[in-house]
Amino acid sequence: MDVKLLSREIRNFTSGYPYLVSRLCKNIDEYLDKDWTLEGLKKSIKMTLNEYNTLFDDVIKNVENYDEIKKVVYEILVEGREIPYNSFAYEKAIMYGILAESNGKLVMHNKIFETLLYDYLIAKGNVQDIAGDITQIDKGEIIDAGKLDMEKLLLKFQEFMYAELGKKE
Repeated sequence: MDVKLLSREIRNFTSGYPYLVSRLCKNIDEYLDKDWTLEGLKKSIKMTLNEYNTLFDDVIKNVENYDEIKKVVYEILVEGREIPYNSFAYEKAIMYGILAESNGKLVMHNKIFETLLYDYLIAKGNVQDIAGDITQIDKGEIIDAGKLDMEKLLLKFQEFMYAELGKKE
């Protein structure tokens, strides 16, 4: 095992966040047959990002509960904007360990949170786009005598799915 290389890479992905460091090491040691290589570390990172844990749950809840955090995270990750660091303006995001400072700019605290939140924001946007498309149905098309006509609703959903699948080909 190249201790210096692995410790540098673990630090690179976690910024020293204690839970993340421990989790990556635990995955390698217990679930990846002690594969203490860069490939093993990559597998551990993927494993960690794909598992449910209270840290990720809290990070996402903090982004969802505070519009100012969500807005700046979206601007940084999705829009690629550079935002000047100001600890007073972004106090909550910094306090929760979501954002940090680098060279006078506001950045994601670590690459694992960056990946987690980018994937989350993109997936959530896709779900909302699809939900918006589905709900653009004239109520008169699926309501009959004040009651929901399930057969008409399912036919409309079928039309929507055919249209969506056709877009992807």
